[in-house]
Amino acid sequence: MKFFIGILAMLLASAFVMPAQERDHYRDWGREAMGQVRADLDRADRDMRYLSPDEARRFQHVREALNEFGRDWERGRFDREALNQAIRELRGVIERNRLQPRDRDFLVEDAARLDRIRERFDSFGRPPEPRPEVREGGRVRIIRAFYTADDGRRADVTRLVQDLARDGRLRLRVSNQDLGGDPAPTRPKTLVIVYESRGREQEIRAREGDVVELP
Repeated sequence: MKFFIGILAMLLASAFVMPAQERDHYRDWGREAMGQVRADLDRADRDMRYLSPDEARRFQHVREALNEFGRDWERGRFDREALNQAIRELRGVIERNRLQPRDRDFLVEDAARLDRIRERFDSFGRPPEPRPEVREGGRVRIIRAFYTADDGRRADVTRLVQDLARDGRLRLRVSNQDLGGDPAPTRPKTLVIVYESRGREQEIRAREGDVVELP
C-alpha cells in the first residue's frame, strides 16, 4: 500500500513540477525566440496588405495560432502538437501565397526558428550544449544563406557559404561568380546570411558587389 501511495505522490508532484519547468524554459530561452517570431508576424501583418482575402485569412490563422501557443507556453503548457500544426500551416503560407521576396525571407526564417524551439524543447527543454568551434579562434557558424533577386527568384547557397566559413570567419564578395551562378539574370540581387556568433543568432544582408566580412 505504501508503495502505491509513493507512486501516486510522485505523479502528483510531477504534475506541478512540469508546468513550472516549462515556464522556466519559456523565461530562459523561449521568450526571446517567440518574441522575434511575433514581431515578424506583426510586421508582416502591416506590410502584406497585397494578399488576396483567402491568403490573408490563412496568414491570420497562423498568426493567431502562434500567439495562442506562446500564451499557453508562458503559462506553463508547451503544446507540441499545436506548434507542429502552426509550423505546417506557416510553411503552407510560404509555399502557396503570393509573397514579396522580403516577406518570404522573414517567414522562412521564422519557420526555421520555430523548428529550433521544438528541437530544443524535445531535448528535455534544455538549451543545447554549445557547439565546438571548428578551429581555434573561430567565432561564426553559418545557419542559412540565400542569394535572392528582387522578383522572388533565389538560390540556396547555404552549403557554399558554410564551406567558405570553415575557420569560423568569412570574407566574401557578393557576385554571381563567387556564389555559383545567377538565379535571376539582369535583376538586382541580395545575399542574406543567417549566422550564429557568440551564442546569438544574427542576420546580415549585402547587395551584389558588396563585400561581406564576419565576424
